[in-house]
Amino acid sequence: RETIMKVKSAYYDLLKTLKTKEVQEQILKHKEERRRVTAELLKEGISKNEDILLADAETSDQRLALFKTENDINIRRRALNNLIYAGPDTQTEVADRLENKKLNAGLSESKDLAIRSRMDLASFNYELKSAQKEIDIAKSSFYPKSSITGSYTRQKETPLSYPDVWALMFNVKWDIFNWGKTRSDVNRAVAVSEKLKNEYDALIKNILLEVEDKWYRVKEAEARVEANKDRFIYAQEHHKNEGLKLSEGVIKQAEFLGAETDLVRSRNEYIISIYDLNIALAEFEFAISSDLDPFVQTEKIEALNTQVLNVGKNRRLSGEMNFDSDRPDGSGLIQISNEAKKAETLDQGATISEQKDPADGAAVRAEPVKEGRYIVQVASFRSNDLADDVLRNLKNDFPEALIIKAGNFNKVRITGISTREEGLHLINELENKFKVKPLLVRSN
Repeated sequence: RETIMKVKSAYYDLLKTLKTKEVQEQILKHKEERRRVTAELLKEGISKNEDILLADAETSDQRLALFKTENDINIRRRALNNLIYAGPDTQTEVADRLENKKLNAGLSESKDLAIRSRMDLASFNYELKSAQKEIDIAKSSFYPKSSITGSYTRQKETPLSYPDVWALMFNVKWDIFNWGKTRSDVNRAVAVSEKLKNEYDALIKNILLEVEDKWYRVKEAEARVEANKDRFIYAQEHHKNEGLKLSEGVIKQAEFLGAETDLVRSRNEYIISIYDLNIALAEFEFAISSDLDPFVQTEKIEALNTQVLNVGKNRRLSGEMNFDSDRPDGSGLIQISNEAKKAETLDQGATISEQKDPADGAAVRAEPVKEGRYIVQVASFRSNDLADDVLRNLKNDFPEALIIKAGNFNKVRITGISTREEGLHLINELENKFKVKPLLVRSN
């Protein structure tokens, strides 16, 4: 059983490292592709030289991590070869067995099962019985030893009337002078038995403690799998949203790289935690010396949505977007340059730009617009999802917020503003609370 446990642990450990290599190779491909896109953006004047240097550094770091993982694979493969008595140079290939299991056995049930099944405990129990027999043998010297001897003789060619002779002898031997030695032998046997009993009790305690420790390790591994799964699901959603923001120009390339790295890392940690769970189950199986199949159930494994990895990959390089690089957070809020050219600026000296509302087939996607002379445009996106997210954040404080569809853009706006001063006050509030840079627009 110990060999089985060691082989399972080495097997899952090798699988874990192979999965790490697989994910790291995927990360490297994405970083190389991201570096290529960054180089194109640099030629278009959209990206900076700092971005290409960051992409180079990220790619080099990933190549180093992949190199270290390949070395770990060689060491773990050799460790498995040693356990299964394969040659050190044998190229052992292992089948991927990704199973997310849940242990249904309770702690008390596991302890009872271990007490009944542990072979070392059963072996020790035989030693206890043998020690008790030794006490009985030593005590027997206190009692007399008796024996019966019988004989039969038949005489031939004799004048006797009774040629058959029977003899029966009963002997009793009682050695009372060696009772001192006998008492010492009994005491020695009793001491050995007591010592074995203490060792037996200590073994039971150690076994129960080992089972409890392995049981809690399994439960901890199960909790880690669930936590990493939630983190992975969040990372996928965050990566998708960051990709949409990148395509809209709301964030920079480096920020999207962070979301991409977090996604692959979270996926890696999720898979590794499942393999760690299998290792913990193998150690628990050894602790209770019983087959675990009746006590486990298979759980669903959260799959990687490969479409998420492509979000934000093909960022537009046309001149349809311009960036406000003076924003405090440096992210650059996208504005509609084609429509801005059509708009008439009413106050060139104002710090907040004031534009006419373009009427190129705009369609309302929310409730009817509340009438007013001015509108505050909070943000403008090509993505419906990003616009909806911003609208949800605004609705609690600004019920008049809505989305206007204008061409390919979704404009998040707050309507019903009567005066320019009221609009400027609202813009100041939005900047402080949501860290955005809205526009004041003249309503048609």
